[in-house]
This record gives sequence, structure tokens and C-alpha cells, in this order.
Amino acid sequence: MARALSRELREAIVGAYNRSESTIAETAILFGISERTVNKYLRLERENGDLTPGKSTGRPGKITDVHDKTILKIVKSSPDKTLSEYCDEFYERTGIIVGTTIMFRAFEKLNIRRKKKSYYASEQDRPDVKKKTRLHIDNGR
Repeated sequence: MARALSRELREAIVGAYNRSESTIAETAILFGISERTVNKYLRLERENGDLTPGKSTGRPGKITDVHDKTILKIVKSSPDKTLSEYCDEFYERTGIIVGTTIMFRAFEKLNIRRKKKSYYASEQDRPDVKKKTRLHIDNGR
């Protein structure tokens, strides 16, 4: 979606149309915009006298600040899940269906980094780690 034109540019479009004897179509071509946009700015000038762009309402997010604590609890309880698993867990707790992109953005907002557990040198000698490593190697052949 295109960004709103600045108030100054809107005033220039309306001013150019009002000063000249050109048509709306010619004014639109001059500024590289559609005729409908020129009509809209002329109507705003006529009705309100103000050409300041309004705030875009946009679509409200599915995950709000209220859900931040829930997400943090989910991540703290099981830090090695995938984004899909976090989405499923979030749905179970809140009843709100979210996709992985929305969950990823929530993680970014909360400054949560998803780094999987890796085994350090001292942990590699533990029997349970050796067993997992051996199973992984045996399954790979």
C-alpha cells in the first residue's frame, strides 16, 4: 500500500488545479497521480479546508500487550520448541490462532532470541548425551 502524500504536496495539487484552466485529468498527469486522487483532494479542500493526511487505522494486531506475559510463560516453560509449536501452545492457552510470522514478530518485540540448546565440551561427556549422539550417528547410516 502506498504512503499518503504530504500536506504540502496535496496543497500544491489543489493549488495547481485552482490556478490553471487545466482539467482534473491534466492535473493528475502533471503530478503522476490518479484523477480520483485529485478529486478526493479537491473535495477535502472544499469540505474541510484541511488537506492534512489522516492517521491510517490499519488492522489491529492479534497479539497485543496483554498477551506478552502468556508468550513469556510459554517460552520459559519450554525454550526449545519450534515457532509452530509455540503457535499451537498459544492457541491452547488463549484460543487465538496465530501464524509463525506473527509469533516471530512478537518474539522480536519481546526481545526473545530462539537459540536451541547446544552441548558444550563438558556436557558432551555425559552418558545421556553420548547415547543421543550415538543414536543419531547410528540412524544416519
